[in-house]
Amino acid sequence: MKRLIIRIFVVLVCLVVGFALGYLRLPYIDEKYNFWIGFVTASAIVLCYFLLNKVGSKLWISNPKKWAVVGLIAFSALFITLLTKNKMLQLNAQQSEKRATDLQAISDSITSQNQAVILNEIINQLRLESGNGKIISDHAIERISALTATLKPSRQFDGDSLTEKSYSPEKGQLLLAILMMNLDSNSFKKIKQKVSFAQAYLPRANLQKMDLSGIDLSNSYLKSAEMDEVNLSGSNLKEANIWGANLRQSVFDSSNMNRCILSWSNLEYSSLIGCNMNAAESENTNFTFSNVSLAKASFSNLNYSNFSYAQLKGANLDWSKLKMVNFDKTDLSSSSIINADISHSNIFSAILNEIQVNKSWLEDLCKWEISNSEQIQQEYQIRTDSSGPEKERLFKYFLVPKTFQ
Repeated sequence: MKRLIIRIFVVLVCLVVGFALGYLRLPYIDEKYNFWIGFVTASAIVLCYFLLNKVGSKLWISNPKKWAVVGLIAFSALFITLLTKNKMLQLNAQQSEKRATDLQAISDSITSQNQAVILNEIINQLRLESGNGKIISDHAIERISALTATLKPSRQFDGDSLTEKSYSPEKGQLLLAILMMNLDSNSFKKIKQKVSFAQAYLPRANLQKMDLSGIDLSNSYLKSAEMDEVNLSGSNLKEANIWGANLRQSVFDSSNMNRCILSWSNLEYSSLIGCNMNAAESENTNFTFSNVSLAKASFSNLNYSNFSYAQLKGANLDWSKLKMVNFDKTDLSSSSIINADISHSNIFSAILNEIQVNKSWLEDLCKWEISNSEQIQQEYQIRTDSSGPEKERLFKYFLVPKTFQ
């Protein structure tokens, strides 16, 4: 009975270890050796069965301590073998990764050379066309648009760091080359309409006083660019990175700046009337004396920004982050700041007439630690407005000055 229990125990252990190693695919065996490994394994199983039947049980019973030590040594040898094999696999994986990186570098180099050829072809086409009065034919513009679409973006180094997104330096170079050609305004307008400069790589580019109205610069990289007095009205700047750029006296009217990065940029005296800034990242941005009326900036991050003397009439700032924002002498009339966080912001001297707020907005001023909150509570009150059928009536709350009898 004891001998049977020993056999069952040994078989179960072998099965568990075998299934575990099989599941983990350890040790790794090349497919071309599968036949011989299978042959050796089958022979080992037959030998183990023979030993368990004829010799193993007698030896175990006669001297269990000795065979326990033998078993421990065998398992240790197996463990060391698997560990060594695992290290070899890691080394092979590192070598494979290095080879893949080298191949990618070669591929990128070839791609870069090909794109340089395409870029030269586009620029040469432009130079040939612009020789006659700086006018570009519609056919040439269509060809330029088709060639530009073949330029593939990739991650770029800006200083010592690699960009998170992929960009196209060739598109950036093409735009700068076109601007230097001083093309006919009508031809340039057609290029802006038909040629996409999306994902253009333009760090620290000088675009001052350029007319880029209606251009597609979505997902472009314009970090630290010099763009004072640039005209970007009606342009597509969706998800563009314009971090730390100089944009004084620039025009962004009706432009799409959804999810745009504007943090640490200077937009002093700029016009952003009716632009879409929803979900924009714009911390520490200078909007002093700017006109941001009718802009859509809900769910945006505007913490620590400066809106002193700015116009925000009718702007939508719902659900935005407005912590420690300077609204000194800012006109916020008819704007909406529902569920916006204005903690520690300066709103005392701002024009707050008819702004749409939450019902408890006046009471929340103390929670937000707004300076002079008591005086604001004394000067303003909440007016409730409703519309629609009684069962589906929607209540809106507006901040209005208190009327004295």
